[in-house]
Amino acid sequence: MKKLFLSFLLTIMFFGFINAQLQNPSFEENGQPSLDGWLDYYCDFATSENDAPPGGGQWCVKMQPGQTQGCFPGYFYQLLPNVTNDQIFQLEGWAKVDVEGTVVGIFLGRKDAEGTIHLFDGDTTSSESWTMLSVQDTFILEPGDDAVVVINSGLVGGPVGPSHSSYFDELQLDLVTSVNDAYFTDLKIFPNPVVNDEVRIELNSCKIPIDDISVFEVSGKLIFQHTGYLKSINADDWRPGIYCIRLKSGTNQITKKIVVN
Repeated sequence: MKKLFLSFLLTIMFFGFINAQLQNPSFEENGQPSLDGWLDYYCDFATSENDAPPGGGQWCVKMQPGQTQGCFPGYFYQLLPNVTNDQIFQLEGWAKVDVEGTVVGIFLGRKDAEGTIHLFDGDTTSSESWTMLSVQDTFILEPGDDAVVVINSGLVGGPVGPSHSSYFDELQLDLVTSVNDAYFTDLKIFPNPVVNDEVRIELNSCKIPIDDISVFEVSGKLIFQHTGYLKSINADDWRPGIYCIRLKSGTNQITKKIVVN
């Protein structure tokens, strides 16, 4: 039993699946909708929706956009305790919209002593399909500031109906604690979710010589391994779900999550 527990614990530590920063990142608890841990910013736009991205649960958060002739901005946010200046965080999450062209996204930011939220860097989408967003940035906080993660439901010029809704789910926030992430700055693994049964890996292989590429199921089971650099991986026989791709270069390594529909 102790060995089984240790193996499970090491698997969690290795892949970083424990989200120690965000509360309720999947907007549900025990299969029931929940918005606990999240706060409205002026506008009461957030509700639960029975929908989820690939590999998600059953529920997500549904937002209405901010309106210049009504209430704006359309932010839904969470305070982050114990964040200090110059810490680098990686924020990921899924999003989609009802009406293509409405730009929504996820952001890192700060809430000042007067209660105003200021956005840092973020990632956006205007797709009607679930899309994985990802951003990495450094928190620069002034005295009295709180670090925040912000869901931004976009901005429109006038009153709109439910058809302009946006949806967010499965957010994850990780502290970048090693030089490995900076070492792999130019790395791109796409498309995510995977389409046409192919995963492409893009980087400067002369600048970053790759020793090993491995793919794991979320359970930790190894399903693919290749020595050296490979521009693409055939995912034809992968079952729908979440996978982790690990790249090694000397003493540096990085793990990225991808989704197969």
